[in-house]
Amino acid sequence: MAAKKPAKAQATVTLRNLAAELAESHEVQKKQAEAMLSDMVGPIAKHLKRGTRLRWGPGHLASPASRRPHGTQSGDRRGHQDQGQ
Repeated sequence: MAAKKPAKAQATVTLRNLAAELAESHEVQKKQAEAMLSDMVGPIAKHLKRGTRLRWGPGHLASPASRRPHGTQSGDRRGHQDQGQ
């Protein structure tokens, strides 16, 4: 039996990293870009907690359902009994 390869560690991007990129590309100070991102993320989190779907652009939708724990994707029926079958 072949040995499994260890999973790659997923990269983490912080608001500070995103703010630095935005500051550079839009020629604003890093503190200003970080403040703008923080001011934007707060209301987004509040809307998602309330169950509101957010549209980011054509075909890009964020909803509370997209934040399901691992192993509970929409097609996964573990722990659910099929009704009427």
